[in-house]
Amino acid sequence: MEIVAYAVLDYVALTEVRGGTVTISRLTHESGAPGKVFKLTESEMVDALKPSLSDEKALGLSTLTGALQLAWQEDPALIATRILDRYYEPEQQRAAELCAGSEGDRPVQHEQLEDAIEQPSRSDEAGSEFLVGAA
Repeated sequence: MEIVAYAVLDYVALTEVRGGTVTISRLTHESGAPGKVFKLTESEMVDALKPSLSDEKALGLSTLTGALQLAWQEDPALIATRILDRYYEPEQQRAAELCAGSEGDRPVQHEQLEDAIEQPSRSDEAGSEFLVGAA
């Protein structure tokens, strides 16, 4: 569910939606939108967003124009980054490096890769290894 919320906010940031709202219909039906990618109906999109809506004060649903809309009160890329951080590192608070929107699409610097390689790894429940603290 958080991954859908991240994808929605990343999409909003990348498509430069203005005004602080976007219709659920657009997020579901527009070509390249997260609803198309995840093959969600409008109802399923709202259900997928609900956990993030309850966790994130800067997000909400609105019907001011008569259509159900997702509303945000700060940079969608920043909200998306917080959602992803909570999902993957719930116990840790790391420095807020944007990992969504156009900033999140920039290439990783060579030094960042070296730092990630030097980080210790741990195994998840399925036995897959992943880097601890790698961004």
